[in-house]
Amino acid sequence: MFSPLLIFTTNLTISAVVDLVGKDKKDILAVLRKSVSQRLHELQKDYDALRLQKEDLETDRLRQVDLLNKTLLEKESIYQKLTASHEELLDVSRANTALRTSLVSLDPNAGGYESELKSWVIDLQKRVETQREKLRKSQAYIKKLKAENESHCRKAPDESKKVRRYNDGCRIK
Repeated sequence: MFSPLLIFTTNLTISAVVDLVGKDKKDILAVLRKSVSQRLHELQKDYDALRLQKEDLETDRLRQVDLLNKTLLEKESIYQKLTASHEELLDVSRANTALRTSLVSLDPNAGGYESELKSWVIDLQKRVETQREKLRKSQAYIKKLKAENESHCRKAPDESKKVRRYNDGCRIK
């Protein structure tokens, strides 16, 4: 049926066509490999740049954390000093207030000493008035008793011994 030459030629043609089809695929594959290789090389450069940037950022972050810790320690130290200074200031203020109060009470021009003296004098005057009133009442009572005693002594002059025994204040003339 088919001659061997025809079969050989057909095989050559088929193999040439297959070679051409394979060559196109090989060319496309080579182009793809080249573009992938270039893309891989670009991605590798980007990766390296990002890795270096990450390391720099990590170093900066650690430096900033260290600086923040130092700042926080300094802030705490300043806060403690401020608290101590504030307490000291309050103590000084209390002491000054106590001294001012003492000075005002001792200084006659400031009014504190005068007001103390005035209140003391008024208190003494009230006591004197109370004592005078008691003295007046006592004197009136004594006069009343003397009057009663004298009237009693006049009624019974002959019973002088009895009157003297019961009332030593009665005088018989």
